[in-house]
Amino acid sequence: RVLFRSFSLSHAYSQQGAFTVTVSVSDGTATGSDTLLVTVSADNVAPIAGSITPNPSTSVNVGTTLSISVPFTDANQADTHTATVVWGDGTQSEMTVSEVSGTAVASHVYSVKGRYTVSVTLMDQGGLSDTATLGIQVKPATAVNQAPVAVLSGPYAAMVNTDLTVDGSTSNDPNNDRPLTFEWDTDYDSTTFSPDFFGEELSMVTVNYDTPGTYTVAMRVTDPLGMSSSIVTTTVTVSVDPPNVAPMIGPFLGPFVRTQEGMAVTISIPYTDANPDDIHTATIDWGDGTLTEAATILDGMVSGTHTYSTKGKYMVTVLVSDGDLSGSATGKVQVVPAPQNAPTTLETQQSESAPVESQLVPEEPEPAIEPEIPGVIDTEESDLE
Repeated sequence: RVLFRSFSLSHAYSQQGAFTVTVSVSDGTATGSDTLLVTVSADNVAPIAGSITPNPSTSVNVGTTLSISVPFTDANQADTHTATVVWGDGTQSEMTVSEVSGTAVASHVYSVKGRYTVSVTLMDQGGLSDTATLGIQVKPATAVNQAPVAVLSGPYAAMVNTDLTVDGSTSNDPNNDRPLTFEWDTDYDSTTFSPDFFGEELSMVTVNYDTPGTYTVAMRVTDPLGMSSSIVTTTVTVSVDPPNVAPMIGPFLGPFVRTQEGMAVTISIPYTDANPDDIHTATIDWGDGTLTEAATILDGMVSGTHTYSTKGKYMVTVLVSDGDLSGSATGKVQVVPAPQNAPTTLETQQSESAPVESQLVPEEPEPAIEPEIPGVIDTEESDLE
């Protein structure tokens, strides 16, 4: 006869998983056993999102990439997860999730400055979730550093053993960085830049050469971040004799000259020249299409005489040349209709014998006169008639 018996036992598993249960029964002589596969699962619980880690920091510039990483854990080890990040500027994106490392990562570029709250939501396949947030400050974009622009004036001319200032003060920096460091090579060989002067904001240097010749001065400018300009150059021509300079003309005698139709008017204008040995020539353009090509030069004065045939206002230009350089000055001539029995000459310089003939007068208000164009005759009736 077979006897059937039953018994029961209980056990609480501490973790989820698949377990093989073995049951053995013995009567003291023989033993019988059997097995059973038991699958243990836990009640679903929400994952836990850790703190958001920003890279490079919680403060970034417009146009700079911000990367974030969020660690997470889940008591249900077999769960799979998704993660979404809301960037706070009206955009959101799906994050890349690694179940192995337990992290979610994403990156973003802000286009507008401001303060934003980044929110990350981590969700398991059962729909349970957790959220982490972080404040981000977005600053205006930082300008890209640009090299300074080196600018040298010149070319120059000087005498031997004479100080000369070479000017690089119009050099500038597009980012307005200061101070700028200037380096100077005052005898540049066009190959090797060997500064003999350098310093912060040293935008001008004084050179002095003891041998005639043409020297190349080179300059380079560097900003505080170490970015340098290209090397720029100018020349200094050194001679034993003083360098030639243009004659200086004027001032024109009086604001304007008044004369009459048919009356000869004489213009006299002083001039100077730093090179006393220069030989000069002069021309006078009377503004009515007439040119005196060989005006009189005497004792530092240029003079010429002309007779206007038509009333009007004229611009007179006097030019003095030393054969290489020239200088000029302009003045006004007012020609009015000649009255009956008018004199036939007019000097622009007073003399004891005829003081009343000087017609140099100061500017005075005139009724609306059209702007003057050199050489154009005013056909309107003059207020000086």
